[in-house]
Amino acid sequence: MEVNLGIQWRDYQADFLRFITSPDAKGTTCAVKAPRQVGKTTLLMAVLLYYGCNFKNGFSIIIEPTYKQCIRVYNEMRAAFEPILKDTGKGLLVLEFLTGSKVQFLSGESDISAFQGYVCKNGVLCVDEAAFIGDEVFYALSPTTDVHKCPIILTSTPRFRKGFFYDYYVEGLEGKSKLVKHFDWAGKSILTPEKLDFYRRTLPERLFTNYYKGEFADATGSVFGNFHHVLSNDFEMPTYYTMKWEHNIDCYAGIDWGSGTGQDYTVISFFNSLKQQIYIERFNDLDETQTIKRIIELLKQWRPISVQYETNGIGVVYGGLLSKAVMNEGIEVGLRPFNTSNSSKNKLVNSLVVAIQNNEVQILNNESLISELTTYEATLSSTGKIIYNGAKGSHDDMVIATLLSFDLANRQGNMYTVL
Repeated sequence: MEVNLGIQWRDYQADFLRFITSPDAKGTTCAVKAPRQVGKTTLLMAVLLYYGCNFKNGFSIIIEPTYKQCIRVYNEMRAAFEPILKDTGKGLLVLEFLTGSKVQFLSGESDISAFQGYVCKNGVLCVDEAAFIGDEVFYALSPTTDVHKCPIILTSTPRFRKGFFYDYYVEGLEGKSKLVKHFDWAGKSILTPEKLDFYRRTLPERLFTNYYKGEFADATGSVFGNFHHVLSNDFEMPTYYTMKWEHNIDCYAGIDWGSGTGQDYTVISFFNSLKQQIYIERFNDLDETQTIKRIIELLKQWRPISVQYETNGIGVVYGGLLSKAVMNEGIEVGLRPFNTSNSSKNKLVNSLVVAIQNNEVQILNNESLISELTTYEATLSSTGKIIYNGAKGSHDDMVIATLLSFDLANRQGNMYTVL
């Protein structure tokens, strides 16, 4: 069966397609390292089409990192291949070609027990965005190719120098086995220089290196890199609105709650609307009542228009106490609860990293804060998630309070002009 997708393949894509459709591909694992937007998923669609049209009663698998991505790719392929498909149920996430060959779509979020019983035959195992799929998921799925020696294709935007995708890529690069091949598409971006420059300025350096340079980054290490160029204790004081409604400098606060006397620190940080950190204080020698009293004193002194505080764990209790105290004292301030999850913390960290890279923030030259920023690190979990925390044995309370207060200033800072 001959099907024309009407795609003008680029040289690097054509080279890969020639190999994967040749007899030499049998039993191999191919690791394709590539930037974003260079046609990785389109290439996998072409490979699955080849096996689906040229072999009878075959069985291939494609796995995506998330169920949402799985549905999207399934729908795209179903729409593209509809004229040569049998009418199978959409709920099964299976495409069946007129040849009787099938493609099973799976999600990396599934329980690995769901992969038992699958066997690839006259087909291929495609792992899309492999660097975003956990090792245990891949190693539970890879045996499906063993019996019939079906090829495995790992395509991905690179992330860290860690995990099965990195290991296979290096194995192919070093040429230790004829059964592992590597394909490097770094530098193959279709984006204009202007667009690449935009991403270089607006993304953390690590993400730009991964996404648009197509290179791996260290699996662990300091998050904020060299930040000393943004350290300063020279800043503009908040002056607040006047009766003439002139634009003045406002103030924002962030609080990371400690768990009590002698435990981890409670920290409050203040930024002005010029994205300059103007004050930070930490303490762990006060009880709950004394903690709220000290926070109220600082709110009266600096008069922030908004306070963002963590609500995880004891934060809910402290947040309730703060809300009552603010009301009783008649302090006009917006209280913004913040639930810290891995995803929400990542957004805060990335925003500050970009601001440091672009010299768009000013952080206090405070010895304890510098120590925490230096030892704040990124690690990769077994499921492939980036985890941000202070290094083992170090604190990160001042970092969290800084992130929370900078987030408010970063959201609102561009709204104000100093006269």
